Amino acid sequence: RRKLMSENLRLLYVAFTRAKEKLILVTGGKSYTEEKLCEKSLFSENGKVYASQVCDAASAEDLLLYCLTCHPKCEPLITAFSDVDEKEREDVRVELEEEMPEDIRFAEEKTKTDIPLTEEEIKRRCTALPQKKRIPAKLSVTELVKNKLADEQSEQFIVTEPTEMRKPKFMSEPEELSGAQAGTAMHTFVSTADLSLPIEKETARLVSENVMTENQAEVVLKNRRKIEAFKKSELFKKISGAKNIRKEEYFVARIPSAEFNGDESAGEEILLQGAIDLLCETENGLLLLDYKTDRASAEELINRYEKQLEYYAYAAEKCFGKPVTEICIWSFYLSREIRVEIKRR
Repeated sequence: RRKLMSENLRLLYVAFTRAKEKLILVTGGKSYTEEKLCEKSLFSENGKVYASQVCDAASAEDLLLYCLTCHPKCEPLITAFSDVDEKEREDVRVELEEEMPEDIRFAEEKTKTDIPLTEEEIKRRCTALPQKKRIPAKLSVTELVKNKLADEQSEQFIVTEPTEMRKPKFMSEPEELSGAQAGTAMHTFVSTADLSLPIEKETARLVSENVMTENQAEVVLKNRRKIEAFKKSELFKKISGAKNIRKEEYFVARIPSAEFNGDESAGEEILLQGAIDLLCETENGLLLLDYKTDRASAEELINRYEKQLEYYAYAAEKCFGKPVTEICIWSFYLSREIRVEIKRR
């Protein structure tokens, strides 16, 4: 309600400041009697309207009447219709007692009593807050993995998403996609297409629905053999027969802040967010699949993405309450499935 009133006040201010000669406001409220006008005057003092009444105003008409009651020329009108006779008015004397009552003074003095602090308590108070300031409230899996690999060879971690803002179509000329953009095109196709249908038919459908661009469709068609290899794999057969298949599953899960800064004593939690390429339910538990287009060996892919997939599995178990029994990478470059060892936390 406060936001709505703030917007109404802004609009009213703009209307007053933009009007050249006069401002005509059409309101749907009932006409106010003199008694109502006197009632409005109770909520103003010294030429100002109480903030509480501004928040409770039902319309611009109420706001204008509040302002009207503050105007000096309105005072005779309000006085004329007031129920209180001037002769019956009394001055009210307010006396301030400077000396504080004994019971209150005693309670205040009691709260000011110094409590001796141990050296350990002083250190805890001085070091705890800066530590918490370094802990973000929310971060992505990519950010968390980058932080984990900061002391290692973090340059090996490759994010297969474009890092630059794309220009609008009318400003861009058709050009060949970069490696990262080509990887995004492959991800988009396998995540949104019905892989039981011909690849050509599905790319045409996705382009017509503006899910993919023409350039992305060309990348997919150039790599149709790699997609066909995935469709013929045992992994694809297992996924096709699984239950509750989820593609591009976005998640937000709580994890201990120690995962970020290594301080297990803090006892804080942070929100971890990310997106799982594919998650499905098998007889033994959840199967987690991640698509990769990197030009890398199986060992290199495991080294790059093992920690990332570990967090994905942790989040999946937290969100769905079921154990992740299989973690797989499908490499379109190698056209093969790569198993990732599950490390229980």
